Amino acid sequence: MFRLYRARNADHSPVSYRLDPEQQYRIFKDIEVREWELVGIYHSHPSTTAIPSDVDERQARYPESSHVLISLKDPDNPQVRSFRITEGRVTEEDIVVT
Repeated sequence: MFRLYRARNADHSPVSYRLDPEQQYRIFKDIEVREWELVGIYHSHPSTTAIPSDVDERQARYPESSHVLISLKDPDNPQVRSFRITEGRVTEEDIVVT
């Protein structure tokens, strides 16, 4: 079973993102209660490519999870890429849709 959790940007900024702490608590509590695991985290890059930024790398806290980036730099051709970020090392993953 998978579930997508949406959360608002506590920074209220088009150039930075910070997960709202109350929403983060509720999301993680729900995952824990259901005995699920966090498999991925996603966010958009509205004006840059789908490559982890320095900030993305510094703030990556869940090395066991995929970090999915959606670039909206070209809105007619959005780009979606997935990465593992572990101890400052970024490795791109294949995305397979079944």
